[in-house]
Parts: sequence; C-alpha cells; structure tokens
Amino acid sequence: MKKKVEMTKEKIPAQNPITPTKAIGFRPKLRYEKQGKGSLHIWDSIVKPWQVVLCYPEDIPVEYKDCFKCLDDEDLQEAAKKENERFTEIECLYNLVETTRGWYDVVNSSTGKAINEKKLRLVDAQELKESLNKV
Repeated sequence: MKKKVEMTKEKIPAQNPITPTKAIGFRPKLRYEKQGKGSLHIWDSIVKPWQVVLCYPEDIPVEYKDCFKCLDDEDLQEAAKKENERFTEIECLYNLVETTRGWYDVVNSSTGKAINEKKLRLVDAQELKESLNKV
C-alpha cells in the first residue's frame, strides 16, 4: 500500500543539518540568485534578474560569476565543495602511464587501452589527458 504524499508550499526546516565534516554521499546542486539588472543568455535559456537557479558551482561561466549569489548556507557550500572534489577524483577517466623513459601513453582507466596512436612526451600527454577529462 502506497502512502499518499501531500505537497505543501511551507518551508520545512532540515532535521539533519549538513556539516562540512559529514560526507553526504551525493553531489548537491546549490541555489544561486541572479543579481542586478539585465538578463543573461546562458545554458540555452534566459536567466532574468533576481531569478533563482539550481546548478553546480562549476556550471556558472567564469565571466558571470559576479552576477550570481549563492543562497545556500555555508555548511552546505562546504559540503558541496568537498563532494565535488571527491566526485572529480572519481570521474577521472584517463590516466598517464610511462611506457619508456620520458615517453607516456594516455590510458582509458576502465578499459586499460592507450588512446593515443604514438607515444607522447609528458607535457603533450598531460594536455591530452586534461582535455579528455574535462569532457
């Protein structure tokens, strides 16, 4: 038998506040409010003045960081920052493997196969790895 859930518009206080030392186990999105006048054309939509959006901190383009203010409390921001660091470490799909002295391969960590055709020097291999891990 399913329970009937009633939706209300009242604000419900959090029963278990999130502290920065506690791992929350998921990657939370934070609430940001667009500050000032004028609309922004980002994320394939229009963000109007004082509109609240829900997104990850890295989703906001660098040139628009000063236009948004985070509405969530400091504890949630710290927890989100720690979880984001943990998830970015997990999401690193490509790694560097030294084949011979000074020559490297960029290897897919899930398959163990090199994705580059020729062996690369360290600088070139790091650039390729960073560009692939950003996607």
